[in-house]
Amino acid sequence: HVHQPPDDTHVETHGYYITFNNAANFERARTLTMAQETDQYSFCIETDHLDEGGLMHGDVLIWYQVAAPRLRAAAAQLGRPGVESCAEAADLCHRADAKLLRMICGRTCNCTEPSHFPWFMVPEQGCSTACLNRALLKFEGEQCQDQATDETWSELWDG
Repeated sequence: HVHQPPDDTHVETHGYYITFNNAANFERARTLTMAQETDQYSFCIETDHLDEGGLMHGDVLIWYQVAAPRLRAAAAQLGRPGVESCAEAADLCHRADAKLLRMICGRTCNCTEPSHFPWFMVPEQGCSTACLNRALLKFEGEQCQDQATDETWSELWDG
């Protein structure tokens, strides 16, 4: 299955950024909220594209126009330029400013895990609906129970 973009918006990539074919497409992309950005894709980018065995693994269009520039930009913004995989940036997922990283690296950043720290598990914080739906499927039939606090919880509250 090869992903086709909804329109001819993205025409060229340069490693860290995407160029647009006209000002209207640029303005539309520039003004998207994080929730709107995550909902542009009907698939969980990491599990469906980046992971071997994913339905769209190896799709060069998705890599060059969606995954690679966003992964590289997210990691660079978080102080880690040169990242080429989600595993290389896994320790950054818990940061409040890692929304774009969570969007690209949903499995690594635990968006697909139902028992993970829930604060970031919403589209507004970068977890895509497609990845969150995977977490819901895992949670089916499970009992709700309080989770123990961990260092992520403490870091959030203590800064």
